[in-house]
Amino acid sequence: MLHVDVIKTYDLSFIFVFLQHLKYFNMAAGFWNKVKNLFTKTWSGMKKGAKWLNDNIVKPIVKPALQVVAPAIPYGDTIKKFVDGGSKVADNLTSKNPNVGDIFKDLHKTFGGLGPNRRISLKN
Repeated sequence: MLHVDVIKTYDLSFIFVFLQHLKYFNMAAGFWNKVKNLFTKTWSGMKKGAKWLNDNIVKPIVKPALQVVAPAIPYGDTIKKFVDGGSKVADNLTSKNPNVGDIFKDLHKTFGGLGPNRRISLKN
């Protein structure tokens, strides 16, 4: 009879320890959920800011100004390429259904040989 009581006490303590660890697991899951929500809100704000910047400053002001000024300044064509490519990427990223493949194609067309195993070369 004593042996059975010891086993019952051991089983109950095991359940108690398990429930304590479950509480910590739930706390960790809650922490990662908060991190995910923070990242989602931050990314949403960054997308809105990039869209506003592209629509209200880059397209109506910077691009037309570069059309006029680019031939007169050193590396003007290169600067114009970077602005056009960045504007295309911003349009694609801030669209409702961004296409990552198109983003990399635009970057490759605009900036030439940029990549992890290539030297940086700007093609005209």
